Amino acid sequence: MKNLFVFILLLITTVGYSQASPSTKQHCSALTTKGLPCKNFAVGGDKLCSIHSANSIQCGALTSKGQPCKMRVKVKGEKCWRHKQ
Repeated sequence: MKNLFVFILLLITTVGYSQASPSTKQHCSALTTKGLPCKNFAVGGDKLCSIHSANSIQCGALTSKGQPCKMRVKVKGEKCWRHKQ
C-alpha cells in the first residue's frame, strides 16, 4: 500500500512538470564580441539585455589610458566599481 502511494505521488509530480508552460524569459538577441549569441536575458520588453541595450548607462570616468570607461552602471552619474573611491 505504501509503495502504491509513493508510485502515484511520483507519477503525479512528473506529469505536472512535463506539462508546465515554458519560461517567459527570452535570451538577448545580440551577439558578443566573439560572434556568439549573448547568454543574458532580455529586460523590459526589449529583445536586448541590459549590457547590449542602447538605454544602458556607462561609467564615463577616464581610464588610465585617458579613454572613457565603458563599464555599465545603474544610475546616471554613478561610477563603476573600478572608479568608485
